[in-house]
Amino acid sequence: MPFTPTVSASRLHPLAVLLARCLAGQLAETQLNALADLFEEGNAAPDERAAFARFYLDALQAEEEVNLPKVQEMREFFALARV
Repeated sequence: MPFTPTVSASRLHPLAVLLARCLAGQLAETQLNALADLFEEGNAAPDERAAFARFYLDALQAEEEVNLPKVQEMREFFALARV
């Protein structure tokens, strides 16, 4: 059964949506852990984490499986976004 929030998903924090999808069995716990590790190792700021989580959710809607970037790629991505 797909996750259907009672509040508009656009109003929910993207990390909360990812957690809810994990709890609903729509996202593997390993994926969520890998994303959290990537944020920590990539030194992502809170707003960068939210932006990437939204991007990841959008990508998951388009594809069944989305490969996460490597830590160095994530650092480069955030560095470009900070310019």
